[in-house]
Amino acid sequence: MFSSGVSISATRVGKPDLGLLTMPEDLERVQSIAESTSVPLVADPDIGYGSALNVQRTVDHAMDVGVPGGSLEDQQWPKRCGHVEHKRVVDADEHARRIRAAADVRAEREADFVIVGRTDAREPHGLDEAFRRGRRRC
Repeated sequence: MFSSGVSISATRVGKPDLGLLTMPEDLERVQSIAESTSVPLVADPDIGYGSALNVQRTVDHAMDVGVPGGSLEDQQWPKRCGHVEHKRVVDADEHARRIRAAADVRAEREADFVIVGRTDAREPHGLDEAFRRGRRRC
């Protein structure tokens, strides 16, 4: 089961998914969802709330609240909901650093945390670039 950034933002802060939701607000709601079901939940912590260092903190907290996975986007801050136009993405190396940061936390904690890399590169850079990023190894 996947959580939705847009639905959590809408229900938590009453605003669109434009980067207004904070990491604690997001994970508080995600924890409530995870505790109410026996189905594993993949969280949607957007871009990890900043740099690779922030991603590590976010993933660490996600594991603390019992979430077995999370998706990480390649957007720039402030992010936009994935289905709206005019998104800006970081370069592929920065996104790879974010994913590696999440993997480092997973390894340090010896956890079975699923990391889903997500790209929004199709709109600004085309389908070929989105495929390239999707196949990239971190």
